[in-house]
Amino acid sequence: MARIFYSVMGEGRGHATRARAIIEGLRVEHEVSVFTHGHAYDLLQPVFDDTNVELRSIPGLGWEYGGSKRVDYARTLMRGLRFLLRLPRHRTQLEKLIEREQPDLVVTDFEPLLPRAALRCGVPFLSLNHQHFLVVNDFSHLPGWLRRRAAAMGPFVKAFYSGQLQTIVSSFFAGRLLPGCDDVLQIGVLLRPELLAARPEHGSHLVAYIRRFATPRVMQSLKACGREVRVYGM
Repeated sequence: MARIFYSVMGEGRGHATRARAIIEGLRVEHEVSVFTHGHAYDLLQPVFDDTNVELRSIPGLGWEYGGSKRVDYARTLMRGLRFLLRLPRHRTQLEKLIEREQPDLVVTDFEPLLPRAALRCGVPFLSLNHQHFLVVNDFSHLPGWLRRRAAAMGPFVKAFYSGQLQTIVSSFFAGRLLPGCDDVLQIGVLLRPELLAARPEHGSHLVAYIRRFATPRVMQSLKACGREVRVYGM
């Protein structure tokens, strides 16, 4: 049995659902502590309550939204700057925890604090997320505007952490890897136990998942489709 620390980005629910699928398998044979915040904490807390998985709250990054339910970039930037200023203190707290509890491995799903602490303590860590497809895949076959967008977002992904033992990218596609990324492992979508156990059936309604807000055009299109639409995530 290994002692594993698993950190999860708390913004949105994609990170939490992906991590949950992995943690459900890990906890069968290993001792797992999960470090997260925000939406991920709210989603995982009832799932792992009264189990052998320990859930711990840590500070984290996230989007700030205005009155119109759209992203407020000024407030988001200020939140990010405050986080950066406090990062050394938060990292030091996690370093002390690592030194005290001696985990064998750290896994992170796009969370920046725990991997930094692990690196300073000499504990190996794995990166398992979706976002790293932006920095390991070859996008030369895509239109120019998409390549430019990926190039603009790539540095932010790299800035979250570095020094991982291996990079694992979970995605619905496996693109061609860039030179020098041969050690990157590309895997498919990770499904929760409820989805694996579900049986598809034909129904009368559509399901739409929309994060936080949708443009009027999106809502009008859904309304005009001629079917009942059940919207989640808003």
